Amino acid sequence: MTVSVDTAVARMIASRKSGQKITPLSDEGELSIEDGYTIQDAFRAELISQGQKPIGWKLAATGPVGRELLGVPEPIFGFLFPESYANGAEVSDAGFVELHVEAEVAFRLAHELAGPNVDATAAKRAVECAMPAFELADLSFTSMPPPADMIANGALGAAVLLGEPIALDDAMDLSQETIIFEQNGQIVSTTQGKDIMGDPLNALAWLANRLADRGEHLQPGDIVMTGGVSKLIRPNVGDVLSANFSRLGKVHMTIAE
Repeated sequence: MTVSVDTAVARMIASRKSGQKITPLSDEGELSIEDGYTIQDAFRAELISQGQKPIGWKLAATGPVGRELLGVPEPIFGFLFPESYANGAEVSDAGFVELHVEAEVAFRLAHELAGPNVDATAAKRAVECAMPAFELADLSFTSMPPPADMIANGALGAAVLLGEPIALDDAMDLSQETIIFEQNGQIVSTTQGKDIMGDPLNALAWLANRLADRGEHLQPGDIVMTGGVSKLIRPNVGDVLSANFSRLGKVHMTIAE
């Protein structure tokens, strides 16, 4: 790792405060995936020391298309910043360096979930509810960065918008969930829950096991975003975005200045 951890963290925090893009960290030398997670750990710790308590975790590249695009053999993960919006909110574009939005299935945990050896059945037992959601990602780099840079920056997470919670029962098969993502009434993408590692619960289990590798675990109340299942878009001011889920309901938002 050429760039120091402290320098990388300072640059990312400065970007969040100023709203200005920064060059990819890897421009100063090659970063490995493990380097990315080391920087992410330090970034999260620094935010916590400043009183910004993360609200959970997020996954990315949980589908084969995303992994191929990023050139990674498995998903990546990051932490969720404290910013969370209610369904139907107006979200200011000015609050982001470069806002991007995608539809996701979210979980809130009722119980601790700690790896290793967590499977989808164990993951489901720990879930309090599922929610339709938008991830509000922030492309704060001057160019699309390599995966290690994304990981370092919390997998480009910035905020989430969460819909109404739905309790999971034995009859609810989230792999069969259909998600229709629309921008100003026009369909952007139509996808299914099985596009998320075969089932969003598989993604939750995967995260619990990978966090265990880093001495972390999922805690009661944590929100987990299971990875983008829709097309990722860069909206314009005035856009109305909505995502209709076949069982989980609907989320919508308006992009303000």
